[in-house]
Amino acid sequence: MMYGYQPIIAKQLVRMIARCLIFVFRLNGKSVWSNEVIQCLNPTSDTSHNDEKLKFRTGNGRLLWRVRTFPYEEPMMMKWIAQMQAEDVVLDIGANCGLYSTAMAKRVSLVYACELDPLNINLIKENAYLNGVHDRVVILPVACGTRDCVVDVHFRDLSAGDALQSMGRPQLLSTRLTKKSHVSPVLSLSLDDLWDRAGFRRPTKIKIDVDGNEKTVFEGAHRLCATAKEIYFEDTDSTECKEVLGHLLALGFVEVDNFGFKSGSSPGSQGLVGTNRLLRKN
Repeated sequence: MMYGYQPIIAKQLVRMIARCLIFVFRLNGKSVWSNEVIQCLNPTSDTSHNDEKLKFRTGNGRLLWRVRTFPYEEPMMMKWIAQMQAEDVVLDIGANCGLYSTAMAKRVSLVYACELDPLNINLIKENAYLNGVHDRVVILPVACGTRDCVVDVHFRDLSAGDALQSMGRPQLLSTRLTKKSHVSPVLSLSLDDLWDRAGFRRPTKIKIDVDGNEKTVFEGAHRLCATAKEIYFEDTDSTECKEVLGHLLALGFVEVDNFGFKSGSSPGSQGLVGTNRLLRKN
């Protein structure tokens, strides 16, 4: 199975019409007129969580899908966030465009949002601002690795809201690459070493959703994991996920909830299959 979005024929037709309109009205960014029109566009979409309205940046089909499916795509995540307390500090590893980080920041005192894709980092900032929690979200624009270095990240696309990037090697998951797939150097830091140097507040809860990079992330953050109270772990049923899960259980965590998933429910996509696991310190 190939993971990653592939538009259905109807979506391809919509895109073709949009390209025709862009050509007719010269909305290609090459003139003052087109830049002013583009600048006036303000695509956002509303959703809600825990009876609270949230607003997120859209602007492409993937971002709109993320907002529309936000309340139900990961029900266990929604339940977990709803149970967070004001005194909690959350480390969101694999924050993508910041939807979950923003929802978390509505309830807790501080969120550290780690994301390696520069196109997504800007969205974390904007989504936090749109929802008035920008003072509670610390963006860590780095790849979370085993040590401080520069790592080659394999990107499957050049698109805001994309996922399935891989650190230091091609993606092990069978990934559908686009014509814009590429490899770029990204700053990689060990989160354990970063926390030791910076004296950050230690997280009480950690989310790990890193699309095949689980072992590398854990090796650079095992001390942070050891002192957390809860860990939300996306298990893609790989050998490395099983290894990380074994380490977490050895640290004294027990699984208190799980939810099988098939991500990528947007029409035309084929999804990742696995299990989201909520682990709590015994």
